[in-house]
Amino acid sequence: MKILIITDAWFPQVNGVVTTLSNVAYQLRLKGHTVDIIDPSRFKTLPLPGYREIRISLNLGRIKKNY
Repeated sequence: MKILIITDAWFPQVNGVVTTLSNVAYQLRLKGHTVDIIDPSRFKTLPLPGYREIRISLNLGRIKKNY
């Protein structure tokens, strides 16, 4: 099965979301699935005011149309 995960929380961040998604993707691949992860390096983001290490995603509609 082909699985697409879109997230605005990914490495180099270290938090529960990143850890969970990384583990889920790893386990799915072990079971033979193809997993593609669209992370903030692949779309435009802006820093969250007051919490600049977190970035908010913009314009994901265009990315989703490609899948």
